[in-house]
Amino acid sequence: MAEWKKQITESRNKKTKMPQALLTSNDLMSENPAWGKSLPEGPIIGKLKRHIIDLHRWGEIQTKEQAIEEIKGHIVLYHLLEDPIQYLEYLLEKGLLKAILPEIHALINVEQTSTYHMEDAYTHTLNVIRSLPQTSSPELIIAAIFHDVGKADSISFDDDKKVYHFFGHER
Repeated sequence: MAEWKKQITESRNKKTKMPQALLTSNDLMSENPAWGKSLPEGPIIGKLKRHIIDLHRWGEIQTKEQAIEEIKGHIVLYHLLEDPIQYLEYLLEKGLLKAILPEIHALINVEQTSTYHMEDAYTHTLNVIRSLPQTSSPELIIAAIFHDVGKADSISFDDDKKVYHFFGHER
């Protein structure tokens, strides 16, 4: 009888056993080259851990590297919506901007010549973000951050008029 109870208990434990966490709270609250700045303690940590545990349980991810790849976009987005200026400047200072947000990094030193753009495209982007009202929606914040990302690939210079053009940068 004792053997039978032991087998049932082991069987239940196998069915209900949670997979071992691929990422811990400490992992998420630490700097990482995939996302840069650590996350603050709070509900976002639990949400991300549950997401990773579910994906692991369903067999979608198996390794810590896959877990990092899965959540890095969520963490970057969290920081961009929480304090975009501070996060972008942090990434630039740490040398991570090019790896994490290459389309934003490409705006550095992209010269502009118009009455509305007295600075390079990266500085202009920061100024646009600074001009947003505190009550801006997440969609507006993301639009402000990425509104000029096509400029680095569409720059041309008009020698006659001595101005830069960015035809099609909005695409």
